[in-house]
Amino acid sequence: HYILKPCDENKIMRVLADVKAEIALGKKEIRYKEDMEQTVSRMLPLAREKIMRDMLLNRAQEQHSLQLVNEVNGDNRTVFLLVLSSQNGFDHLEQLAINNMMLDLVDTAMILCNTSVGHQVVLLIDAAVAPFIADAVARLREEFKRFQTQSFSAACSGKASIGQIHTLYQETC
Repeated sequence: HYILKPCDENKIMRVLADVKAEIALGKKEIRYKEDMEQTVSRMLPLAREKIMRDMLLNRAQEQHSLQLVNEVNGDNRTVFLLVLSSQNGFDHLEQLAINNMMLDLVDTAMILCNTSVGHQVVLLIDAAVAPFIADAVARLREEFKRFQTQSFSAACSGKASIGQIHTLYQETC
């Protein structure tokens, strides 16, 4: 907006009102974008869990499967599944506790995704951690017993590419 001399008050007021409206619109757009980014960041973990669950149960759509594969560094990455089962299942708090404890016991970057299927908690883990997983599970059992009386069983799948996690899941069942 340009105001040239000489000018009248009415023209200045219109220009200032236009500038004020543009600034308000810009702020509104920024708030909208920030809100959308926050919503996406909150929903992304849930979406990843669902995609992984669908892949485990072999009902994933190809596009979603590829999305998860790409997110965890491509189809070339070798992984295995750690499946924790309980006769009564795990509630949401127990699932969260298990995941958080495993993140503390294993390098955070190596636990690629987690989900629940029925009475099981399933963790997708980089194969580089495989030699250390027995110790991590033993420590998880100790920590889990501090707040929960039920025990759980643990099964590890073989190693394969991420695209084959349905087959890996079938091994553990």
